[in-house]
Amino acid sequence: MQKLVRNEESGIASAFFTAFKQNFKQATKIWLVLLAALIFLGFDGYILLHLRNLNAFWTILTAVWFVLAAACVIVLLYVFPLTARFNNTTFAMIRNSLMTGMHFLFCTVLIALFHFTVFYVIIYVYTPVMFLGEGLCALFSAWIMNGVLLQLEEISNAQNQVPSKTALSDSIDTVPLDAASPDSTDTAAVSHGDVGQE
Repeated sequence: MQKLVRNEESGIASAFFTAFKQNFKQATKIWLVLLAALIFLGFDGYILLHLRNLNAFWTILTAVWFVLAAACVIVLLYVFPLTARFNNTTFAMIRNSLMTGMHFLFCTVLIALFHFTVFYVIIYVYTPVMFLGEGLCALFSAWIMNGVLLQLEEISNAQNQVPSKTALSDSIDTVPLDAASPDSTDTAAVSHGDVGQE
C-alpha cells in the first residue's frame, strides 16, 4: 500500500508476496508480542470494569490502563509500516513505532479517528461498508504515513547514505528511537532533527 501511494507499485500480487516473504518472520514475532499485550490489557480491563470503585486506587489503575491501551493502539498503527520500510530488531521496532506515533501525534490522531469512524459506521450504520471500509482505512493510513516515513527515511539517509528498507538510525526531535543496520543492531537517539549514530 505504501508503494501504491508513492506510485512505485509495479505489480500488486508480486509485491505482496515478496513483502510477505521478506517480513513474515519479524511480523509474526511482533504479532505475538502485541497479542500478549492485548490479552493482558483485555484481562485487566475486564477486572477493572467488574471491580468498579470510585476510590483513588481504582482511578489510578484505570488511568494507567488507558495510557497502556493508547500506547498499544499507537504501536498497532505504526509498527507494520515501519517493519515494511526499515530493518531493526523486533523490540526496537515496537519502541520506534511508539516513539514515532507520539512524535507525529496529529497524524496518529487522524488515522485513529478515521479507523474509529469506519468501524462505527460498519457496526452501527451500514454493515456492508466493511467490504470497502478496510481498504479505505489502509489507503488513508498509507497516505498519511507516507509523509511520516519519508521524513524518517530522509533523516536516516542523510546521515548514513543508505537506501530504503535499511536502517532506521534515529528518530526526530528529542524522541529516542532505536536503530539497526542490515549487519548489526545499534541503539541510537535523536536530538532536534539531527541524526547521530552512537
